[in-house]
Amino acid sequence: MPLRSTDATWGWGSQFFHWATALTILATAFVGLTMEDVDALWYYSLHKSLGMTVLGLVVLRMLWRLVDGRPPYPAGMPAWQRLASSGAHALIYLAMLVMPISGWLYNSAARRPLDWFGVFRIPSLTALDRETQTYSILGFDAPGFIDTPQKLRALAGDVHETLFYAGAVLIALHVAAALKHHFHDRDATLARMLPGLASPAARASESPANDASPAAQPEAASTAHPTRVSEAGAASAERSPAP
Repeated sequence: MPLRSTDATWGWGSQFFHWATALTILATAFVGLTMEDVDALWYYSLHKSLGMTVLGLVVLRMLWRLVDGRPPYPAGMPAWQRLASSGAHALIYLAMLVMPISGWLYNSAARRPLDWFGVFRIPSLTALDRETQTYSILGFDAPGFIDTPQKLRALAGDVHETLFYAGAVLIALHVAAALKHHFHDRDATLARMLPGLASPAARASESPANDASPAAQPEAASTAHPTRVSEAGAASAERSPAP
């Protein structure tokens, strides 16, 4: 498999980023949904570290796409499906970027430390000048609707939770579309991204040849050259001694 994508398949670079991001998102979602049940500081820290990993993977994946491109859509795919696919992918990327950033903002507004798996500390996105009591985000004065840590934390929390459910719907539609292409349309959309999976068209083209060869051999043996078979039988009878 090539590193770069071709017209026939995604390269292993794009496949790595796709599946690494997908698995990390699943792990992050699982930890996020069970945090209150576990209620342990290390578990909250794990959720934060996984979320920042998703953000890093998505940024690297977007940079890779700038130099890698993508295989063309399957031949015969309607224009509206291509438009829907592009729109859904854009929304998924947006959710994958904004959701961890909103969590980062929430953590910053709460003035809690953010350590990436205990390896290094990620800086806060907010700062409070104690002398002037002004609040800033990324060095800029915060607008009025989020000019206090409490307001920012409430907004970031709402965005984070809303994007979780919106992202889950988008990913479910993405998976459903991939399965529809594989089992209904029988094209190579899923096979191009899933290593080791052959497209339905490729399997169908191999199947008739393999099935036909064993059945054809007995038929060929019984029907080929009847004249020669008869001549061979007559010659054998002439050589046989008379009783």
